[in-house]
Order: sequence, then structure tokens, then C-alpha cells
Amino acid sequence: MRTWNRLAIAALFCLFGSQVVVAQTTPPTGGAAAPQAAATWPVARIALIDIGHIFRNHPTMKSEQEAVEALAKSYQEELTKKRQELIKQFEGLKQFKDDSAEFKAGEESLAKAEAELQLDTGRKEKELVEKRAEVFYRNYQQVQTMVKWLAEQQGIDMVLTFNREEMDPKSPATVQRGLAKSVMYHSGQVDLTDWVLNNLKQQAPAAPAASTATRPGAAAPGAAPGVRRQ
Repeated sequence: MRTWNRLAIAALFCLFGSQVVVAQTTPPTGGAAAPQAAATWPVARIALIDIGHIFRNHPTMKSEQEAVEALAKSYQEELTKKRQELIKQFEGLKQFKDDSAEFKAGEESLAKAEAELQLDTGRKEKELVEKRAEVFYRNYQQVQTMVKWLAEQQGIDMVLTFNREEMDPKSPATVQRGLAKSVMYHSGQVDLTDWVLNNLKQQAPAAPAASTATRPGAAAPGAAPGVRRQ
């Protein structure tokens, strides 16, 4: 009986198998017009850029960050000096009795000064956070302007950020970052990183560190990388 069943199933497959395959591979239309042929779909031209590498090797970004950190150190020294002065004033109150008018007046004055110091500390911390963000924003805008100019010149439709760091089995951190990469392989011709970095270095002497980025047309850009269709 089992042999007969297997033969019957095989016979049915021979009769209807090809029709099943056609039914599975033909896109359903639902009575609507047939879908557009795949050959006519637009093909995007894609390039890549390692923005982290550019920031680490930017010709002026390091000095801009150092300027912000120098300001942060100055703020910290100023706040420390004020706090030490308050401590001295508090020590001076110990010569008075806790219930004396001098002690109460001094204590109230110190409380107001401490509150003002806390507000001043908060304001300066906020200012430093904004200045650090401004450095990244300004330099990102500069890179973005340059990439946009190149994309328009080369007919590139999309530029994706990626990490081109090589994995080192002796450095687990690099392996972890490598496994998280969204780009496993790319042609070297679609990597714009070196082109952008070289042009940033060419523009650096003529552009102040804090100036806004301009199109790279002012100084003739270096040879642009080729971009293959993806």
C-alpha cells in the first residue's frame, strides 16, 4: 500500500509539478496592469565615506577641540577658586556662635553665593556642551558641502557613511566593530574618504579654523574617485 501511495504522488507531481512552479514564480497581478519590467528600474550610483576617519585626521578639527578644552580648563579653575573662597568664608563664621546675628547673616550670604555658583556652573557646562557640538556640526557641514559638490559632479545618487577600519584578532574591540559593519565589501573606487580629506587639507591654510565650509570649487579639488554602478 505504501509503495502504491508513493507512485501515485510521483505521478501527480509529473502531471502538475510544472504548473505549480509557474504559479509560484509568476508575480500576481490581481487583474491590475502588469508590474514594470525590472530592466527599466532606476539603478542608483552609490559611494561611501568614513566620517570618523575624516574627523580623526581633519587638519583643523583637533585644534578647535583643544581650544574648547582649554576654555573648559579655564572655567574649572575659575569655579574652583570661587568655591575655595566660599570655604574660607565659612571657616570664618566659626568664630561666631550659631545663634548670633553675625553667624546667621554670614550663613545666609554664603547660601546665596553657593546658589549663584551652582547656577554659574550649570551655565558654563551648558556652554561647553554647545561649543563641543558646534565643532562637530561645523566640520560635518563642511564635509557634507564637499560631498554634495562631488556627488553632483560625478552623478552620484547616494553617499553612505561606513567604517573602513580593519579587524585585528588581537584587538577584540576592532573585531566587535567589524562585525557590526553594514558594508562587508566595497570597491576602492567608491570610497570618497581620502578625496575629501585631501581637499580639506588643501583648503586648511586659506580657511580659518572657525570659518564656515565653502564649496571646494574655490581651490581646485584633487582628482575625484571613480564611481561604479551598484
